[in-house]
Amino acid sequence: MQKASELVPSGMLSVIGRPQDQYNYACLQAKEHCKSLGMENPVCSVANYLFPDGRVIAGHQQALDFLQENSRRLKFMRTKTLPVSGAFHTELMASATEPLREVLRQVESEGKSSLHHELKLKRRIQRENSQRERSGSTRSSCSSRGSQSDDLTIHETEKTEKEKDKQDLEIENIIKVSEGYKNLFL
Repeated sequence: MQKASELVPSGMLSVIGRPQDQYNYACLQAKEHCKSLGMENPVCSVANYLFPDGRVIAGHQQALDFLQENSRRLKFMRTKTLPVSGAFHTELMASATEPLREVLRQVESEGKSSLHHELKLKRRIQRENSQRERSGSTRSSCSSRGSQSDDLTIHETEKTEKEKDKQDLEIENIIKVSEGYKNLFL
């Protein structure tokens, strides 16, 4: 996406308006202005809806400049250039689609199954080790008639194991989400 954002000067603009403002019409005016400057296929569109009267508009830099310079006439209460490297969420990022598809294909063929397998194996080894530790702690606690330090060690081991299981589940969820994104691009 960085390479796509470097192809043409572009950006994003946060705009706060009033309920009667027509953001799409303002974008159309900005595109017409860019066409009058000789630009072919100018891009200017609402990229995000922030709240009822707030939007992020993204596109060619000349279009965003037009919106800022004409903000009073367009009845915008406030405009602010966002510190981003490009016009994300617009067709100006289209050149990033194919490289992203390729990366997702590689992740699917190489990483997904092996990472998932590694997580299952890691979890199984952790459980086996903790069961061994528990049975060893139980034996020693029986021989020492239930010392408090052995009980504390068992509790700490269970707590650590729960934290590891939680981390593994988070990683699995990330994998699932990335599979969903992959389906958008493949």
